Amino acid sequence: MDNRRVAAYRVYRGNGLIAITSRTSHLDSNPGTGEHCYQVKAVDEAGNRSGSSFEECRTVPPSGPPRPTRPAMPVVEVSDMTPRGARLRWTEEDGVDYSVRVGIRAGWHEYIDPARSPELVVRQAGAQTCYRVRAQNSDDETLWRDSEDACLPPLEGNAPPTADAGRDFTVKSGAAGTLKGLKGSGVDSDGRVARYEWTQRAGPRVSLRDASSERATFTAPETEDETTLTFRLTVTDDDGATNDDTVRATVEPTTTPANYPPWADAGRNIRARAGARVTLSGDESSDDRGIVGWRWEQYRGPTVALSGATSYIATFVAPSVSEDTDLRFRLTVTDGDGATDDDTVSVTVSPADANRPPVAEAGDEQWVDSGAAVTLRGSGSDPDGTVSGYAWTQIFGDPRAPTVALTGASSATATFVAPSSEQLTEMFFRLTVTDDDGATGIDTVRVWVRPRANQPPAADAGRDQSVAPGEAVTLRG
Repeated sequence: MDNRRVAAYRVYRGNGLIAITSRTSHLDSNPGTGEHCYQVKAVDEAGNRSGSSFEECRTVPPSGPPRPTRPAMPVVEVSDMTPRGARLRWTEEDGVDYSVRVGIRAGWHEYIDPARSPELVVRQAGAQTCYRVRAQNSDDETLWRDSEDACLPPLEGNAPPTADAGRDFTVKSGAAGTLKGLKGSGVDSDGRVARYEWTQRAGPRVSLRDASSERATFTAPETEDETTLTFRLTVTDDDGATNDDTVRATVEPTTTPANYPPWADAGRNIRARAGARVTLSGDESSDDRGIVGWRWEQYRGPTVALSGATSYIATFVAPSVSEDTDLRFRLTVTDGDGATDDDTVSVTVSPADANRPPVAEAGDEQWVDSGAAVTLRGSGSDPDGTVSGYAWTQIFGDPRAPTVALTGASSATATFVAPSSEQLTEMFFRLTVTDDDGATGIDTVRVWVRPRANQPPAADAGRDQSVAPGEAVTLRG
């Protein structure tokens, strides 16, 4: 071929011919990913081929962004132990979100979402408390890994509950506002929350409705200037311990021309069995000009198929699980001016064959007089069986409250005689309901005992007397 003109070039990728060209260059348009080695052979006018050229290899990277990977297991260290808690520290890696889950007695509670630093001060409860750190890929929430359990030893005595009054918000003067209560954050680590109470702490006085529930409502006062209202939520557990948190509502005058963002309300947390149809409702969401857009999305737990994800009500079938599993959903609402707000709701799914605990109702709060006969009227129901037992006990929130003798304490209705008191006394009673599988449900009722009425003193000036002039007289009262 030394004296003949090159007529063509044969291009090989590996052992395969991929092109015959008269040009001195060639573009391999579809090599695929990985390493590829190329050789070129020249062909003269008579069809003779030269030997192969020097082999040249290139690596083609995968197209598009790298595939998300499952994070490494976090390594948790427990330090700085105190009588009430400890400090958790864990390893971190880039592109991973971390959250902490707490398990006490009867199962795992929700994750503390999110953990913004690689350490967290945690609280110990009366029972043994364990924590898990979850590492979750920031780009794909289905890729996660939990740490091993980090457990704290049991603590003697009752641990108080945790109250969360929600985030601060803005409301227009004269408009109805909603205090978002314990949205999954009202937790008693060694028992259960027995009572909620909203009170106003600052600002023009407003009337609170449903002040003894997780959420309270009010109508914002008329005002010509921006005004701040402060409210306190007090949470009491089944042993009478309390905790409180505050929230601020900024009231803006109606003359303010700016658009007010909508208020998203994803509803209260839900418990459901595997296989049951679950309904998510955002019908308590509101806006001063009307909501035009709804979007439900799942961001935690086994993936489910949401029906009606762009309406105010969405439904899905609870997935099959082997233990209590937490699913989280976020509702985002949009008003006509494009302003948005979001809220979340938790759905705890239990195994299909798991026993559901009974529900206890201890009755309404009562006001009674000192020495009066008091009747505690409770009830119980079991969603998947029957109620097998009732138990009334007195718990002590007010240290001034004396112990009373309960009659019929093992039935739904119990009685006692209100103690005699010179001051207003607060008493608490707990009803525990047991079902036919041994599971229990509890509820608490408060009884206020009025002080006994004041009785006027009786005066006795003694008997009438007859005396002579100048005689000494003694008055005996």
